[in-house]
Amino acid sequence: MPAQTVFTKEMIIDAAFKIACEEGFEHMTIRHIAKRMGSSIAPIYVNFKHVEELKHAVMEKAQRIYHEMILDAKHEDPFLRYAIASMAFNKKYPKIYQTFLLDEDDPISSEKNVKKMMDTILNNEQYNTIDKDSVMKFIISMQALQVGLSIMSKKSYYASFLSDEEMIQILDDHGEAIIKSLLDKTDN
Repeated sequence: MPAQTVFTKEMIIDAAFKIACEEGFEHMTIRHIAKRMGSSIAPIYVNFKHVEELKHAVMEKAQRIYHEMILDAKHEDPFLRYAIASMAFNKKYPKIYQTFLLDEDDPISSEKNVKKMMDTILNNEQYNTIDKDSVMKFIISMQALQVGLSIMSKKSYYASFLSDEEMIQILDDHGEAIIKSLLDKTDN
């Protein structure tokens, strides 16, 4: 009798993550994951109560990858590293990026991410005179710009005009202008 494969929780999450990357979250069903792993559905239900719990684990894995990309982003401005990582994540994992942007409505996760960005800005001595409401407006403005650039870079017409370096320069230029405006307001 051949030895039976033991499917770990991490193996299941990895299989589900691959499906989410290739086909999107809507195709991440228990049966589809089991088929991808070459198993029955039993190992999945041993590790996860339902598909939503597994989807949450996949989103957590995506968040970990995104935060690793932030740490790897090469830029002196800590906030701009978030935008660079976000655009890189979009290129590497477009279907998951789409879920983050359009489908995901996890206020706890969103609040956690925004708090990290806000802390990054407020803990930078050149920005620490800006009040929290203004920092929030800055975050919203920069995220809107970054999301727009990420979407436009996927369009064939704009792609040739929007290299990674050009998108970073646009973000940097606009970010500096917004920060300068906020700093000017706090000086007055």
